[in-house]
Amino acid sequence: MAVADVQLLGELVDCADVAVRAAGQLYLFRCGRPIRDKDVLDRAVEFLAAAEAGGAFMSSGDSANLHATLRPLNWVADARTSGKRRAFSAQPEEIDYEALTQFLRRMQATIAQVSQGNRPDDQAWEECIGFLDCLGETLGTRADQHMRAASIPSSSVASF
Repeated sequence: MAVADVQLLGELVDCADVAVRAAGQLYLFRCGRPIRDKDVLDRAVEFLAAAEAGGAFMSSGDSANLHATLRPLNWVADARTSGKRRAFSAQPEEIDYEALTQFLRRMQATIAQVSQGNRPDDQAWEECIGFLDCLGETLGTRADQHMRAASIPSSSVASF
C-alpha cells in the first residue's frame, strides 16, 4: 500500500472512530449517563468545523475560506446524502453547500451543548446522533474497502 493510501486509511479509521464514539457519548448522556469521553466530543466538533470550512469555501468560492483539505467536507456530504437516501429513498442530489454548512453548525452546536452538560431538544438529539452514526458507518465502510483492496493481489481478483 502506498504511503498516501496508508495516510488516507488512517484518516478514515480515525474519523470513523470519532464519529461512532461521539454518537455513543451523546446517546449515553441522553439516557442519563455522565459524559466519560469529553475529548471525543471536542474532536468531533473539530472535524465538523473542518468540514464546515470546506463548505464555506465551496459556497463562496473564496480560497481564503479554505485552510485545509476538502476531505472532511466530502465525507460529511457523502454520509449526509447516503443517510437521506436511506431515509427517504431519494436519488443522489446536487449538494447545497450553504445548507450543508448550516447543518454542520447545528451539529457542532448540539455536541458543544452536550459537552457543557446541557440537554438539547429532542430533534437536535435525533439529528446529531443519527448523522454521527451514519458518518461512522460510511467512513468505516470506506476504510474496509481500502484495506480489502490493498490486501488482495490483483492476480487473485480474477479467480473470485
